[in-house]
Amino acid sequence: MTDDEAYKATASCAEFRKESILNNKTAYVFKNGIIFIPYTPKTPLYIVDINGKKGPNKWGYDLFTLRVKSNNFKPLKIDDGVCMKAHKGGYTTAEMIKNLYSKK
Repeated sequence: MTDDEAYKATASCAEFRKESILNNKTAYVFKNGIIFIPYTPKTPLYIVDINGKKGPNKWGYDLFTLRVKSNNFKPLKIDDGVCMKAHKGGYTTAEMIKNLYSKK
């Protein structure tokens, strides 16, 4: 994905540009191949690539953003991140999470 495509697909969130990810971000790669990239240290927003380096690497298919929220002592809540517009036919983060839990 070019930076111009990323700009359009990520609602103008500058930290999700390829240049920024390659030069300014730490990516965590789990044993199962999932890639996890924090947006900024102070913002509980993350990029998740659920199948790692495998394709199609499209928003709403295998790339999602999510936020982690907490209100005082209540349990953490994971919901839709911002900065992501699903490619045609893809899922929002909320739909992906719903599908994940409904398959159990």
